[in-house]
Amino acid sequence: MEDFLWATRRALLGVMAGGVPVGNSVAASIAKSNVEQGNAAPTASGQSRFRQYGAGAVERDVEDKLREIASVKDFGAVGDGTTDDSAAFQAAIIATTCLFVPPGRYRLGRTVRLRDGLYVFGTGKSASEPYTEAASFPNVFRSEIIVDGILAFDASNTNSSSIEGLAIKALGGRQSRWGWPAGKQIDAIGIHITGSTQFEARNISFHGLDVAIDANQAVGSADTQMPRISDWMATDCGTVFRFGNASSRAYTVRDARIADCVHAIHCDSMLDAHRCDGLRLENLRLFHGSARSIYIRETPFVSLNAVTIFETGDDQVTLEECLYASLGGLLLARSGAYKGQRPYPQKIGLKLDRCTDVAVSGQIQQSTGKAMDVIGCANVSINCAIGTPFWTTGNKNNLDGAISVRGSTGVNLNASFGGVGRDYWVSVWADLHSAQTLSGSVSSDRSVGVVRGTHLQQQGGHCFTFPAEVKLQPGSKHILGTLRTFIPAGAILKSRAVEMTHFAPQLCVQTNVNGEPVIWEGSEELLQDGDKAVRFGSISLEDKPLYDNRSGPGGWYCIELSLRNFSRNIAAIAAGTEVRISTAVT
Repeated sequence: MEDFLWATRRALLGVMAGGVPVGNSVAASIAKSNVEQGNAAPTASGQSRFRQYGAGAVERDVEDKLREIASVKDFGAVGDGTTDDSAAFQAAIIATTCLFVPPGRYRLGRTVRLRDGLYVFGTGKSASEPYTEAASFPNVFRSEIIVDGILAFDASNTNSSSIEGLAIKALGGRQSRWGWPAGKQIDAIGIHITGSTQFEARNISFHGLDVAIDANQAVGSADTQMPRISDWMATDCGTVFRFGNASSRAYTVRDARIADCVHAIHCDSMLDAHRCDGLRLENLRLFHGSARSIYIRETPFVSLNAVTIFETGDDQVTLEECLYASLGGLLLARSGAYKGQRPYPQKIGLKLDRCTDVAVSGQIQQSTGKAMDVIGCANVSINCAIGTPFWTTGNKNNLDGAISVRGSTGVNLNASFGGVGRDYWVSVWADLHSAQTLSGSVSSDRSVGVVRGTHLQQQGGHCFTFPAEVKLQPGSKHILGTLRTFIPAGAILKSRAVEMTHFAPQLCVQTNVNGEPVIWEGSEELLQDGDKAVRFGSISLEDKPLYDNRSGPGGWYCIELSLRNFSRNIAAIAAGTEVRISTAVT
């Protein structure tokens, strides 16, 4: 019985094994085995019958059984890496809906067109050696498709076609070294899925392609519905997934799921998506890319879950004009660090540009520029751990902050900043517009401050309010209050930002260090309100000492802050005016 089952399996898959021949001899061998085992008997016409083992099985014709699964080798495919097997593939696809691709290297000289309901399967991905500097891809493969600057499979406008267990490789591609752009071959494309419905790819790898999976809508073409790509790997591709383009106006891809990436390495870009409707990216590991890893534009319902991106030459994740986005379990590390020499460019871990209703959680580590940039957004919740910036940036006084919030409303920010003292000058920067509704808290090692978000600081932030109008005589001062701060031995307490919410050019904030006055003179800040610029107050970003403790013991120290009128006129300070100061220990 066991010999019969193995013979049947070999015949069904079209695999030559153990010296068993193909064709009618296989049928004859199986028929003989069936008769001997009592599973089949010859008919009067000489046709053999087959019955599957188990209760309820019925007799069937052996040839019908063998035709259930076809092999590309049944139609003349060679799989030697040189012979053009595209005609054999196309003939097989026309003849069957379940097509097996045995181990081998199948070169396609022209594009193979898929059809509705087709299931193409092979024995699995090709290998890669991601951490070596080999000049070519490893010669380790199972079922491999090779193309030379053309499209391999056209699944456009198909319904429920599937590819599983294949590797698609560009003949002119190469395995690049660290710091290089992808070793892609221009115009080599893996699978075209524009206008398809429920296309699925599993256990698949892409090597050296210009674009791995393309849904680049032409004018008037149907949108792509519910593509699913899982258990995949890519190396040295220009763009792994291209959904639409910068000029796309209609929706291009709807409800796509991209999941379970073993690794995508040395690819310029992982996802370039324009005007989609529903994108899920789950459990992805994306390493070493020369360009922007994930870019999503004008897309509602975006979900990124458990996505790791390490070392890119550009910004790592950018969402532009997106709506309803959930980014959870992000791990973004060393944006801008994929470059062969220093100083590295200043690149951003996560950029949110004109997005609405966004929730972000995760870690952003060692960015060469900002960890996060929030521009023109509304209703954004951020809960992140921000790690040490990459020390080779060459920018030790980043006035933009680790997180920058500009032109945004309703931003709630809860973040921790670790080990950033010598690199980021401020942890959070907010402009006037954003500061009006910015909320949350910031925790750090006290070596960083904030700008226009003093109330975020758990340590090092101070705010003084005038409950009633105060008129300050010429040459006099008004004591704001006393800062009581713990300052370690050998450290200096410095300002990061000093802000007054009422514009009074004749007033200065003053303290004394070692008996000498230290004065902050603010510049006027204007907040645009329609066509008018409204005076909002003044701000000073001068990095000045509040207390020099380089020769004293560690302990609690008190620093008096005052408001001084250096003019010859009376200065009126309106009720409700606030003076905010952000500090840091360096």
